[in-house]
Amino acid sequence: MVIAIRQADLVGDRQVVLDLVRDNLTDEATVERYEWLYRKNPDGDGKAWIASDEASGETVGIASAYPRLMQVAGEQVTCWNLGEFAVSASHRSLGPALRLQRACLGPVLEGTVAFSYDNPNEGFLAVYRRLGIPVTAQVARYLKPLRVDRRLARWIRSRMIARPLSLLGNGLLRLRDVPLRVGRRFEIRPHEGPFDMRFTHLHERVSRRYTVYGGRRAEYLNWRYRENPLHRSRVLTAWYKGEMAGYVVFHHRLVDGYITDLSTEELPGLPLELLAASVETLRRVGAFTVSAWAIPGSPLVTVLRGAGFFQMKGYPLVVCTKPGGPLEGLVTEAGNWFVTRGDSDT
Repeated sequence: MVIAIRQADLVGDRQVVLDLVRDNLTDEATVERYEWLYRKNPDGDGKAWIASDEASGETVGIASAYPRLMQVAGEQVTCWNLGEFAVSASHRSLGPALRLQRACLGPVLEGTVAFSYDNPNEGFLAVYRRLGIPVTAQVARYLKPLRVDRRLARWIRSRMIARPLSLLGNGLLRLRDVPLRVGRRFEIRPHEGPFDMRFTHLHERVSRRYTVYGGRRAEYLNWRYRENPLHRSRVLTAWYKGEMAGYVVFHHRLVDGYITDLSTEELPGLPLELLAASVETLRRVGAFTVSAWAIPGSPLVTVLRGAGFFQMKGYPLVVCTKPGGPLEGLVTEAGNWFVTRGDSDT
């Protein structure tokens, strides 16, 4: 079996990419999502590589990357956020996957692209091991229960018994969060409409505190959250002495809530107040749980634990850069990263 790899034409190969993604990854692979993800990113058009079986001409795999502006040690660089990767079931062996990933990482290892980062599933780590690229960090999931209904329903089949127990349990969970609503110092406001230059200015200030920090300019935030065809996000902003000092982005799907991003000035208590306000909003719309993601050891973890989140298994972060290049030791060091769910592929 001979596998040929070529870079995709984002216009001519659109249907090929859609079919591969829909058949192997997600049924959310629509034209609208494709155009948004590959062709409307303000940081640059996406890249895709297609694998074909030379004997049959069948397309059997795809690897993709999306440009992302990042702040690294105070300098702005363009990296690749690696995204959709799939190999058809008929060719699902290590060989085709290795060929695709080598093609995808080629510009990174050559130094043409500053670095790449990826959040692969556990099965895909075998490809990175064969390529000699280690896991940089584990991004842990932090979960906070808001309602006990779903868990009780698994244990107690009688609704007559489960209902009063649910009311009691939900009340206790609300009571536990009362201290988070006491003594607030900041004005919390919902933000409707597009992100504006205030968010860009906040990004410029906040990014100075971190060695590796993903771009959060207004243009990127609008693309990532306002123009996203898959779900609508809510945004709360925090104000202090008449100035916007931070924001939190979140959404809910079915009965679960997700904190996607949290960015604030270095003011005591500010991240916790924004987080508590987003949790309360999600509770009002009926969310059973709220999840957020962070690298253990990050200052964000202290905030999450203070709000009643507990750690669960998350996903790996794999960073690749040119061996011996100027960013090795910077982007490949876990403690240098600030990571939220909003930094993962879309």
